[in-house]
Amino acid sequence: MKMPSFETLRLALGFGKSRKGAASQASQPFPTVAAPVFAQNAAAQSGARVAMPTWQRLTASLKTRPANPVHTGAVPFLGEASAVSAQGARLSGAVLTGELVFASLGKDRPDGAYTAQPSRVLTPWWNIRSPRHLHVWVHSDLPAAGTTHRFAFALDSILRYGRQQKGRCIIFNGFHTAERTYLNFYKFKDGELVETGERLILAKQQRYETEVRMLLDSLNNQSDTRFIWTAPLLPITYPGLVSVGEAIFARRRVHQLTTGLGRTRDFKSLLPVLACALALAAYGAAMVSQLAAFSHAQAGYRHLTSIGPANAESLDVLKARETWLTAPNPMLHNAQTVEPLLAAISVHDAWRVKALTVNAVPKDSASAAQTTQQGQAAPDLEVVIRVPRTDGVAPLDQAHPILAQLADATGLNLRLAAGGWQEQQDATGKVLILTIQTTLPEHSDASSAASNGNGANQ
Repeated sequence: MKMPSFETLRLALGFGKSRKGAASQASQPFPTVAAPVFAQNAAAQSGARVAMPTWQRLTASLKTRPANPVHTGAVPFLGEASAVSAQGARLSGAVLTGELVFASLGKDRPDGAYTAQPSRVLTPWWNIRSPRHLHVWVHSDLPAAGTTHRFAFALDSILRYGRQQKGRCIIFNGFHTAERTYLNFYKFKDGELVETGERLILAKQQRYETEVRMLLDSLNNQSDTRFIWTAPLLPITYPGLVSVGEAIFARRRVHQLTTGLGRTRDFKSLLPVLACALALAAYGAAMVSQLAAFSHAQAGYRHLTSIGPANAESLDVLKARETWLTAPNPMLHNAQTVEPLLAAISVHDAWRVKALTVNAVPKDSASAAQTTQQGQAAPDLEVVIRVPRTDGVAPLDQAHPILAQLADATGLNLRLAAGGWQEQQDATGKVLILTIQTTLPEHSDASSAASNGNGANQ
């Protein structure tokens, strides 16, 4: 067999290009590295190395691979642009990854012919103020192949799987071609996507695992970070690396690709707007319902007021109630007279009020006047006070100046009730209990109404 020429070897070991522009490299913590790709059979998929001469591995890397989706198992992966035009109707249902898909958390666009697709909403639907999106582009050959094809995205399954993880984890996915390996990683923290990145590892089989391990070492800056390796990437050995294969792609949904920027908005991004619209509609419906109930009650009230009372008896009852409500309150007038009397008693520190009774004729003029047990009319005001007993002075002689002093202060005609004095002994010594009564002067309706108004203002 003829050995490969120097030019052949130079092409096999050449460096590749990144799909991202200069602006998108800011999100990458380290530059793109060059490394090999395993373009081998199912034995390589299981992690076993295939023993073959170096020149044969280099020659095999230069052969054109079949333009078919990679079937690592039950999931058909499609990650090479050259496979799109050759597949035809067999494109439907393939899982897009690798060269055919570009995703970014920022506004960066990939270099080359790519068509924008609906962005993925990363925040809950109720987060209206600061939503986060994952912007997605696909290779323009896919929409051009026809609008009848429907595809699944590997990143959708990765996002769904990452939301279920706790703590920090990095999920790796990609695709191997004859010239390079497209390696994508997605960083999650407590189920939230915080960073994405892409590395192009060129074909050089001897250094493939070495360069991948260097990449993992640079990302392993947290001791609790878990690495998750997914299909169709070839398995590698690394401490703490967990390979889940095709398990996360078992439940995948297919989508119809859009062909223009005017149709790139996902329906899920409209959920906050729809939720606000529904809330406003519910609020408006409640307001309309309350307004309708108020209008109905108002119409019923107007109808009742227009027809008037059913008979004369109900009208008399209403007039009697109005008269009772607007009549002056004699109790209020009598209560206002108590204030100067209590003020005169409070001047003396040794005097104490034991009881106070204010009587008044009820507003209902038909009610009988209150009477005492002896059949006499009850006094309008009766106050029982306690004063220190003065030795050597008769009780009536001691009560006379007290009555005179209170009468001068209040302007009332005060009198001592029948049997209205009593001597007692308490902790302070001898005391004299006096029961003082008075009949309040008559007051006009005008003064009563004014007093009633003042009392109401209080």
